[in-house]
Amino acid sequence: MKVTFIKTGVIKRDYKASPPLGAMYLASILRNEFGADVSIIDTRLGNMTNSDVLKVLSEKKPDIVGLSSFTIEAPQMHSLTGDIRREMPDVLVLSGGPHPSSDPTRVLSDKNIDFIIIGEGEETIKDIIKVYNGEMSISDALGAGYRKNGNAVINKPRPFIENLDIIPFPSWDLIDRVAYFNLPRLLILYKHREYMPVLTSRACPYRCVYCHQLFGKRFRARSPENVLEEIKMLYNQYGIREFEVFDDVFNCLRGRAKVILKMFVESGIDASIQFPNGLRGDLIDDELVYWLKKAGVFRLSIAVETASPRLQQYIKKYIKLNRIEPTVRKLTRAGINCHGLFMLGFPTETRDELHETIRFAQDSHFDTASFFAVNPFEGTELADIARSLGYRFDAIPENYDYFNTRFNLSNVSNEELTYLLKIANIKFYLSWRRFIALLKLITVNIRVIPHLIKIFFERLIFARAGG
Repeated sequence: MKVTFIKTGVIKRDYKASPPLGAMYLASILRNEFGADVSIIDTRLGNMTNSDVLKVLSEKKPDIVGLSSFTIEAPQMHSLTGDIRREMPDVLVLSGGPHPSSDPTRVLSDKNIDFIIIGEGEETIKDIIKVYNGEMSISDALGAGYRKNGNAVINKPRPFIENLDIIPFPSWDLIDRVAYFNLPRLLILYKHREYMPVLTSRACPYRCVYCHQLFGKRFRARSPENVLEEIKMLYNQYGIREFEVFDDVFNCLRGRAKVILKMFVESGIDASIQFPNGLRGDLIDDELVYWLKKAGVFRLSIAVETASPRLQQYIKKYIKLNRIEPTVRKLTRAGINCHGLFMLGFPTETRDELHETIRFAQDSHFDTASFFAVNPFEGTELADIARSLGYRFDAIPENYDYFNTRFNLSNVSNEELTYLLKIANIKFYLSWRRFIALLKLITVNIRVIPHLIKIFFERLIFARAGG
């Protein structure tokens, strides 16, 4: 049995790319459980066209093709499924990842897709293979979706995997690791080119209204020993010298987080670590700062989203705002570069609250920051809230964009929100202290310089033409 997974997406301004961990985990399951011949195509490598993908597929001759996509990547996914069906009418076409998990009915309206996988896929993919082999009915596959008499059918959800240690490591050998070294990363800046992402836990127990729930809302974690085993393998076998921790909230259990960092230090691994989005700012204490620094963490992100106490409650983020600035100061004093994440345009957000968030970012000790336009993704509570307030919006994938105000749920006009997104970047980055902080990140790697120019100057002209 031959299976090819395709990661959709194209590289463009502010688009980040990293190895497709989801497909790589499923590849390991299929190889271990069924002895399948698995391959992975990432269309972001070389900006592959549909014709490029079809050429590879014609060489691989897969029995099953699985496409993984985020909502903003869905147009390419649906374009590809049409071409695949035309050229390979007998292949079984699957769709998985955040987009089909959050908007399954819309995805199943694409008649070129046979089945979808909703949520965590390692167990569901096993049932899909049994369906393919004629050993069970698709109606019995938990976590799957399909069409019956032209209508979308969504099966009962599958229970999440409790013991993450039983999941085999991702199939690192199936990807062109070196190709990712030169692509834009989530945090753009880095110390070592030779990097790979690591996922040490799944799910976030917080209930922010704007988040997807791909892994549910109950925090589940790999054991520190299991995490370190994978890190050692990447370090020794593949020469990886920088690790990006992709957890939703790595420090949900602070004791566990400290143990992992301590074990990393004691292992003698000479590598750096980044946290693009995996730390909650009000759960960082002095001891954790110590172990972050000791373990070689040089850059991390803290998601604040809004500086309005009212909106913190409204969006169910519930972050303790008074702890953020002291924490950021401790981290920066320890030599750890801090990136702030902010969102503008929440439902009912007022002009004063928008300016409050911008001032908070500007006055903070964050070294860098990103300001995103709020997007009510289908399948999130935010989309339900927006509709309940009478907002009318079309949830087609083409409308979603973190850097344009195609959805304006706030109390200000589209023009003013676009202006404030631009002003937020200008006010934040017109700072010699921040420019110097960026320069400090240039260590031995001259390749960082273009990225510094990108951050410091591109953001100053951001939204010049509406975003």
